Amino acid sequence: MKTQKKTTIDSIANQIKVIGIVFDDTDYKLCWAINKELNLKLVHSKNINFKFSGKSEMVNYSIFSYTDEQDKNYTLISNKFEGNSFVEKYKNFDFLFTFNSELEKMDNLDCLKKIADVRVVSKLEITPLAPFLDLLE
Repeated sequence: MKTQKKTTIDSIANQIKVIGIVFDDTDYKLCWAINKELNLKLVHSKNINFKFSGKSEMVNYSIFSYTDEQDKNYTLISNKFEGNSFVEKYKNFDFLFTFNSELEKMDNLDCLKKIADVRVVSKLEITPLAPFLDLLE
């Protein structure tokens, strides 16, 4: 069973794209702007809540997600909460936008760059992708 899951994770990981976004406003405003720009229907779906080792307080990262009619998944994840980063390697990015489809607009990141208050948009390499796969299901 574990071997089958690993094979599935490897095949899905090859299809997932991750975009880092620096945005000077709230998560729901970025979600609304992405929906408008890419014609998506991202909605607040859940939060990631956990404790970092050695810290007593809980951290809470918001997640907005959407699955279209062709089972393509889109997820916007807040990467920062009270000085902590969900993906420490990319702590300079406020949000991570993941998707497992070929968005023609996404090949040229200009569509996200023209959103007001977006300062930086960059394609990222995140390995292992296992934490993201659970978010996309």
